[in-house]
Amino acid sequence: MDQLFVIGAPAVWWTFGATCAVLVTAALLAAHRTGTPKPTSALLGCALSLQLAATLAPVGRASGAAGCAVDPDVFARAFEPQWVLNACMTAPVSFLAVILFRSKRLVLAGVLLLGLTIELVQALAGGIGRSCDSADFAANAAGSLAGVLLGTLWLRRGGHGGHGGHGGRGRRRTASPDPRTPERARITALTMAALTGAVLLVFTTTVHTTTTTPPVPEVPEEQRAGAVRVARALWGPDVHIAGVQAATDPDPKAERILVVTSDEGFTEVAWPSLEPVRGSRSLETHRTAGAAELPADAQVHSAQTYAKAHFAWADGATVTSSPLGDTGRRLVSWRRTDRGVLMPMRLDVVVDGSGAVASFVALDEPDPALPPVRVDAERARAVAAEADPGRSLGTPVLLAVDIADRWRPVWLFPTTPSPDPAHHDASADPSRPAGTAPRPMVDAETAELVPSQAVREAADVAPRASASHGPAAAPPG
Repeated sequence: MDQLFVIGAPAVWWTFGATCAVLVTAALLAAHRTGTPKPTSALLGCALSLQLAATLAPVGRASGAAGCAVDPDVFARAFEPQWVLNACMTAPVSFLAVILFRSKRLVLAGVLLLGLTIELVQALAGGIGRSCDSADFAANAAGSLAGVLLGTLWLRRGGHGGHGGHGGRGRRRTASPDPRTPERARITALTMAALTGAVLLVFTTTVHTTTTTPPVPEVPEEQRAGAVRVARALWGPDVHIAGVQAATDPDPKAERILVVTSDEGFTEVAWPSLEPVRGSRSLETHRTAGAAELPADAQVHSAQTYAKAHFAWADGATVTSSPLGDTGRRLVSWRRTDRGVLMPMRLDVVVDGSGAVASFVALDEPDPALPPVRVDAERARAVAAEADPGRSLGTPVLLAVDIADRWRPVWLFPTTPSPDPAHHDASADPSRPAGTAPRPMVDAETAELVPSQAVREAADVAPRASASHGPAAAPPG
């Protein structure tokens, strides 16, 4: 769990104060009975209280099912702020424990066991809003080892602070003048400064981080439950849901998009219609070793079965498919035309070689009423060529585009970049750098060139306009 974000929570400081009072009192009582130095014992109780409060104090809502993020390269994030803070919180505990108990192996084993216990509690106790991470345990282990090494070095230099003297088991140590008392005072001061510095570093970083990170919009329980229900219907009832967030949309009239994340991928669901918009998942856990790749028609049949179950509105649309390079995956697309105009509805489903669905993109848009088409492809080509001379125009696609809240029939021309920047006409689109290729759009009723802003708004339609114009762009995944 990221201490940078939770250390400023009131629960952390309340827990630290209560735990510190209990542990310091217990340490002082034990020191009085055993004759160990009280300042060192009290500091150890305080350091241990800080570690427990920063890692186990409740800071949020339940985090879901038990689990732990395990990275094989546990030191991949070494020396990042979160990693360093975990190490700094553990080092004083092992350092003071070595000085107090003078047993390197026992202390190292104890602090490592403590770190492992903390991660297990974070993994199993979902109600405290924490998460288990192997990198945190690696940081704790590094801090523990550093503290043990520093404590051992201090003892070898002649430092005192723990059990000492002679006199047999059970006898209390008799206080005697210690010529190293100033040096002990210095090490106590340094330890307190380290603890204070760690707390200040965490608090300062927390203030900076939380003030520059925008808040995540809260998702009401009704919306959360509906989105999770849709995701499980699409990917199976056993999918592990990690969370639900609301995506920001600059269009105030658009439906709210809820993003459901899982261990395997994500699903975007529109609210309140609960229509799935797009989704993607990793198929590593679903892959069967040695399984033969299905032929193209079997892959298409698998995608059609999935579409019939979850996107019945696409029934009756024209189905096309194309391979996605040499990945073994296939893109299956549903499109509908009306009097030669490609309608805005679209459905793209990507299946792998076994026929399993890897991703989808869906838009359930009713066929809009359009004005009649009065401009043919050749006239539209002439208009586009005049606006940007020297540009090579490909075969156009006639499609419906929403321009300023009005649906229009538009000719869309794919283009190729000009090798000569001198051919660039900045008046066509001042924001377009030389040598790049826009996609000119010509109104099929008025023969007017559609402004460049409308071209950008329609950019998502063009790559998937028709399988006959090259492979369609695949959804994320």
